[in-house]
Amino acid sequence: MQIPFTESAPRNGKNFDLTNGGCSAWALPADETCAAAGRSWLGRELLAIGMPRDAVHDVTLATSELVTNGLRHGIGGGQWRGDTTPPVPAHLELWAYRRVTPESRLVVKVFDPLPGWRRPGPEQAGLYADSGRGTRIVEALSRRWGWHLTRSRLATQPICGKVAWFYVSMDGRREQAPRLPVRQAAQALLAELASRGITRLQCHHSTGHSLVALPGLTVWAEQPGIFRWHDPTGHPGEYIHTPITDLVDVVEEAVRIHEYAAAVEAAKAGTRQGQDTPGNGDR
Repeated sequence: MQIPFTESAPRNGKNFDLTNGGCSAWALPADETCAAAGRSWLGRELLAIGMPRDAVHDVTLATSELVTNGLRHGIGGGQWRGDTTPPVPAHLELWAYRRVTPESRLVVKVFDPLPGWRRPGPEQAGLYADSGRGTRIVEALSRRWGWHLTRSRLATQPICGKVAWFYVSMDGRREQAPRLPVRQAAQALLAELASRGITRLQCHHSTGHSLVALPGLTVWAEQPGIFRWHDPTGHPGEYIHTPITDLVDVVEEAVRIHEYAAAVEAAKAGTRQGQDTPGNGDR
């Protein structure tokens, strides 16, 4: 399987990126140039949407720490799972998108194909370098950070893994994603999930609302333009309400919940012994 990348433009398969309310996604080089490439590509995009240069510097510095961690501990050859090598091509991706709820935020994520979150010793480079220096940088430069299970955006075939993520607050002015009608929003959600290799999807439409169902999760698209769902990994008795303009984030949450459920089932079957718990969401 070949996973191409380009320096010229985000690779999310659509003309729907950070500049117009979508998600920019780049496949990063699988070598020591990945952090510099990520800083450059993301920095240009952030300047294009009007982020101040000092804020761009902070965001790209935090991004560099996550990318370096992905290189060293996500696709790092013999470090991948003890003394084994990844069952898929070495693969890092950088994603960036904006969301409006509960405030205007920039969300940055770095994907690698290692499902678990490693906790290397202080002698190892990456996010935990110098006894946690990388962690402190990300914490200092962002509002919040963490990791969760997910699937690749750019691979030609589904690759399961994780993202390390952080978010920063942004000016409320933004290029809004189109506010799709309810039925079209549900269809867009369905298509995005299918593109990530998720199967057993269902979509049903009725007057004033539609729903998209996948194993363990049902998402309603309803008037006056919201998605609504229960998060079984958080507070399952409470509904989450998100405007349809935050479609990218709803897709990310749906994939996370799907992969969390799969990891729980695998753990019950004893196929993921010794791995960490499936991580936290970015809400």
